[in-house]
Amino acid sequence: MHPPSPRKGEGTTSRRPCKNFMDGACRPHALCPACLFFTKEIAMEQHQVMKFTEMLKQMMRDILAKSNVTIHSLAQETACHADLADRAAHESDRNMMLIMSQRDRVLLEEIRNALERVDLGEYGICFECGEDIGVARLAAQPTATLCVHCKSALENERMHMSTPYGASEYLFDK
Repeated sequence: MHPPSPRKGEGTTSRRPCKNFMDGACRPHALCPACLFFTKEIAMEQHQVMKFTEMLKQMMRDILAKSNVTIHSLAQETACHADLADRAAHESDRNMMLIMSQRDRVLLEEIRNALERVDLGEYGICFECGEDIGVARLAAQPTATLCVHCKSALENERMHMSTPYGASEYLFDK
């Protein structure tokens, strides 16, 4: 009924779905409690996913607390500045707070999406190639959706697209 346990030396970290997935009983990339295919090494990955989940939840709490402070400070502002320089500095500070608040909203959405991927059993899987993103990359960027290779390829493509009229060809003429 279940796939055989992997023999010593065989690929125990395969992300191949188990027979239960083929029957519709479990999701891909999720640990199926009834399946003997998954090994201790995969359970270690699950432990790491739990660690990243807690990290993401803490990031969310920090952002929400910071945004509450920002909202409170913006609501308290009723200062009237007679001096034009003071007014300009105040407006500059206010605009900076609003920009930071927008960045926090984007990051909050990325965190929510990452937590949803955890629930679906898809956290740490590259959107582009389907391979593991890697613990080091996730430690640096817990909301990452692309592995290092796919992210580098995307950045190279963007850099090439942003070069007007192939300017690099003119810079490095033969």
